[in-house]
Amino acid sequence: LNRIIAEIDSNWRSGFNTEAEALRGQEGFVGDISQKLTGLQGPPGTGKTYTVAPAAVVRALSYNGDEAFTGVVSAHAHDAVDEVLDDVNDVLETLDSVGSLPQSVQLLRLHPGSDSGGSEYIDGQFISHYSYSDEREALSELFEDHLEGASEPMLVFGPPMTIRGFVDKMAKVGTIDGEDVDTLIENGNAALFQYALVDEAS
Repeated sequence: LNRIIAEIDSNWRSGFNTEAEALRGQEGFVGDISQKLTGLQGPPGTGKTYTVAPAAVVRALSYNGDEAFTGVVSAHAHDAVDEVLDDVNDVLETLDSVGSLPQSVQLLRLHPGSDSGGSEYIDGQFISHYSYSDEREALSELFEDHLEGASEPMLVFGPPMTIRGFVDKMAKVGTIDGEDVDTLIENGNAALFQYALVDEAS
């Protein structure tokens, strides 16, 4: 874990706020793997983008639970989600290029339909795009394989309503136990992700 953080730090330091107090906070945020929910906010120019991406990667790579790691990364709009997705992919590609990526991380970008919903399709070595409406069967199979013990961590990206639609579809086709997302929430079974990162300031 320390080696991964050091590699991220050396490759992403230029984006960090250079004020000592703010920098310590960013480094602590990236390295704190104990939180299941992370919210990040701050004014423009404080290094949020350069902090969110390595934080998500560190959490995915450091997870040592019994189930496969599934994290969710969300922001209020598709373009904000895509910005974080692109940065997370960049962190993974950087780690891979210097030989410090201990395992691959699957980045799953969700879209509500075949139309990208206002987002561009970001390309990257670790990125897959799926429509939860139009590609329900393929997405269900992928997610079911992941939940049944895939060793590769997965980060799921989308705005809140897209994530909700995805969970609803997966419940309705039986990939997730429950009739639909409302039933999951009512029964207290909605904790499908080991980690959630919400970019509040995008």
